Amino acid sequence: MMPRDKLMSDPSSVFEKPNDVVDNMELSRRQKIEILTQWKQEVTQRLVAEEENMAGDPDNSERLKALTDALIALEED
Repeated sequence: MMPRDKLMSDPSSVFEKPNDVVDNMELSRRQKIEILTQWKQEVTQRLVAEEENMAGDPDNSERLKALTDALIALEED
């Protein structure tokens, strides 16, 4: 298990996809929501930067949708 600070500060370095967080059996529901929320904030900030003409990752829009869907699934659970 990665240290909590690494999970929260850079979730994308630990998990490839948002569903990897959801499917992780070592994390509590609350931890999963915290990690996905942090990751979503990071992606949102990147999208804002892209709108301001900074180079970005073309997959950020899809990643944001996947993060939102994962959070909704956890909140409905």
